Amino acid sequence: MDYFRFKNKIFHGVFILFVIALVRSIVDSFLNFNSFTASDSGWQLSEFLINYEGGFYRRGLLGQLFFWGVKYLHIDLLLSVKIFSLVFLAIVCGFFIRQFRLKNYPWQLLTLCFFLGGTIFYGNWIRKDCLMMACFILIMSMYNRPNINQWAKFILINVVAIFIILTHELFCFFALPILFLLIMKDFQSKSWIRSAMMAGVCLLPSFIASLLMVILHGNQETADAIYASWNILGPENALENMPFEIAAIGWKTLPAFLFHIRNNFLYVDNKILSTPVWCLIFPTVYYIAVQFLSVFKKKNSDFSTEKQTLLSSVILFQFLCLSPVFLVLCCDYARVFFLWIASSFTVFLLTPASVLKNVFPSKYKQKVAQINLWFTRMLPPSRTLVGMLMLIIGICPACFFIKETYQTTVIYQDLYVLFEPFKLLLPYIQ
Repeated sequence: MDYFRFKNKIFHGVFILFVIALVRSIVDSFLNFNSFTASDSGWQLSEFLINYEGGFYRRGLLGQLFFWGVKYLHIDLLLSVKIFSLVFLAIVCGFFIRQFRLKNYPWQLLTLCFFLGGTIFYGNWIRKDCLMMACFILIMSMYNRPNINQWAKFILINVVAIFIILTHELFCFFALPILFLLIMKDFQSKSWIRSAMMAGVCLLPSFIASLLMVILHGNQETADAIYASWNILGPENALENMPFEIAAIGWKTLPAFLFHIRNNFLYVDNKILSTPVWCLIFPTVYYIAVQFLSVFKKKNSDFSTEKQTLLSSVILFQFLCLSPVFLVLCCDYARVFFLWIASSFTVFLLTPASVLKNVFPSKYKQKVAQINLWFTRMLPPSRTLVGMLMLIIGICPACFFIKETYQTTVIYQDLYVLFEPFKLLLPYIQ
């Protein structure tokens, strides 16, 4: 028993150090991300510059609000973006911490690079991801509140969904399909076609907004107009050159697809091809996410086998929905992993098990159970195994680079925090 407690204390201490590393990363990016065009901060910050000054195109709503804030209220754009992002990071972190405490789940999973850690490292929290997740949490909370009129609920869901779809189209992939299934369940009838039609009607405004964002994706003229709009506001808001995210609005579809495929799967860094690495990372993330609550549960009643199957079903479904993003639409894997796992746990935490078990077809749940059984036979889950995998799992924030991958691991960040004080003493020792 003493040895078991000792291991628990070591495990707890390891992740306390990791939390310190995450907080240090937040402070560092808040203080040092000061350019919309620099290589280390440009992708993150420039997301908020995309506006409607070049026409009604994707991702422009939030940027237009910031544009009006600078133009009419003379707000400090850089500081406003940072504070805005920090508020939504706090909301998302607070939600998951509270839910895990209410469910009596261990908190360490939340810190990992495919969960909240993924949106913290390399300043990824200064993006629209936490806003998207906060809106998804709000939508799922509204959906699961029984005291709201059903049609009023659907109207509110569409209002929030359309707002965030006009802010970033990634929301369509992880939010609308699972909402569609949940609403289908609400209109269960003898004909699944009728249920699907009713769910489609309920989410029709959101689907139309999604389709518009596909059609109105922008071009080079759009990017040029957006870039010029910020320079018109005066020298304090002028951009030295076109920011990365604004330039991406002007990309053509096929070259963009090929660019993402090449950088995600055909990139070689330090003589290592990216594809085999991702083939190891994806199943490892799934294994940790599914097995963690099972092996680290405090009581058997906290996380039953049925709950594990439901969680697995949601995680795999969300992965299928986001697979186009993983394959051809994005290189920023850290953010996509965060949206994948965080959205899955949002659904799992907020939706009662009695509801979730009726959402997915029985054949699908049987396949999920078979996949879990295969993983269990190949790698029998234990605290030691899952804990070791948690220490070494890493995800490159964008594209594929070995250095950035191992820098997001728990073991690297803990060693960095432990030896940072000694680095300060080195000049005096030498």
